[in-house]
Amino acid sequence: MKNRGIIMFLIIILTVISISLLFLLGNLLSGKSHFNFFRGFSKESKELILEETYQGDIPSIIFETDASNIVITSTPSNEMHLKIYGEKEKTNVKASEESLQIETKSENHIISFGQTLVSKIELAIPKDYQGEIKIENDYGDVEIASFSLARISIRENCGDIEIASAKEVVIKNDYGDTDIEQAEIVNINASCGDIKLGNIGSMKVKTSYGNVKVKEVTNSLDINSSCGDVKIEEVDLKENSKIRSSLGSIKIEKTNDIYINASTSLGEIKIERNNPKAEITLDIKNDCGDVKVD
Repeated sequence: MKNRGIIMFLIIILTVISISLLFLLGNLLSGKSHFNFFRGFSKESKELILEETYQGDIPSIIFETDASNIVITSTPSNEMHLKIYGEKEKTNVKASEESLQIETKSENHIISFGQTLVSKIELAIPKDYQGEIKIENDYGDVEIASFSLARISIRENCGDIEIASAKEVVIKNDYGDTDIEQAEIVNINASCGDIKLGNIGSMKVKTSYGNVKVKEVTNSLDINSSCGDVKIEEVDLKENSKIRSSLGSIKIEKTNDIYINASTSLGEIKIERNNPKAEITLDIKNDCGDVKVD
C-alpha cells in the first residue's frame, strides 16, 4: 500500500508538470500569452485622450482591449462618465441607445524585455445599473465596484480581477487572481491563479493551478481543482453539490444538515458532522490530499 501511494503521488506530480508545460508552450507559440516574463515591466499610460459623458441606462457595456487596466466605479448620478488614457489612434468608442463599446489596441509582443504600454480605462456608471458588462482583455487588471443588479462577463488572458458585487459573474481567466466579494451566481474557469470568493449563492469553479478560498455558499457549489487547496468557511446548501480535486487539501469549517460523501486516494478524511439521511448530498472526491469537514 505504501509503494502504491508513492507511485500514485509521483504520477500526479508528473502529470501536473507535463500539462502546465504544454499549456504554457501552446500559449506562447500561439501568441496569446502576454504573461510571459514581463508583466512586471508594464507601464500604465498617463495621457488622457478621451473624456465623455453618456446616458446611464445603456443596457450593454462592451470592452474589447489588448492591453488595458479597467476600473469601473459607481456614481449616484444617472449618467456614465468615461475617461481613457492611452494612444488616441488605437482607441475607438461607439455609443448608442443599445450599447457602449470601448475598443483599444496595442502592439502584439510575445517576448519583450522593455516596458509594455498599458491603457487605462475609467468608467463611472450608476450604482443601480441593471445591464450587462462584458469585458475581453488580453493583458491588464480589472477592478469593478458594487453593482448587485448587473451581469458581468470577463474574458482575461493575463491580469487580476476584483469585483465587489454583482448579480451574476462569468469569468474565463488564463493567468491571474480572481476576487469576488458577493454574487448570486458565479461561474469561473481559471488556468493559473488563486480564487477568493466572499458571500456566494451558487458557484461553479474549474481551476488548473491555484487555491480556492470561499467565505460562504448559500445554495450550491461545483468545484473542480487540478492542483491547489480548497478552503470554505461555511456552506448552507439547498441543492446537491460536489468538489473534485486532483492534488491539494479540502477543508470546510461549517455546514448545514447535509450528507457528506467523501473519498480520497491518498490522504486522511475527517468529518465531524454527517447525516446519511439528509436530503442534500455534498460529494467530495480527492485523488491526493486530506479532506476535513468540521
